[in-house]
Amino acid sequence: MDDGSEWSTDKPTALRLGRRLVAEVSASLPDRRAFVGIRPTRSAPDAQARDEGWVHSDAERSFRLEHWEYDRERIDGFDYDIDSALIESADGRGRV
Repeated sequence: MDDGSEWSTDKPTALRLGRRLVAEVSASLPDRRAFVGIRPTRSAPDAQARDEGWVHSDAERSFRLEHWEYDRERIDGFDYDIDSALIESADGRGRV
């Protein structure tokens, strides 16, 4: 994707290594907070690497993107997911 924006190397590296990225985005209402998460899918090589004490890198990983909104009053507490709403989700595959 070449949209003129540039990511520092730590973000694509995190995705290659199967780590989740989350960013806060604008919410639909003032009493809500919203986040978009990119969650790389795990594979058999990831499980094997974990069992052996290392991390598997995969530039061709597939991902799950999710856009969630939460009640602003609950976001910092134990019950942050009460009244949460999944706005949209999508699966994809890309080179990172």
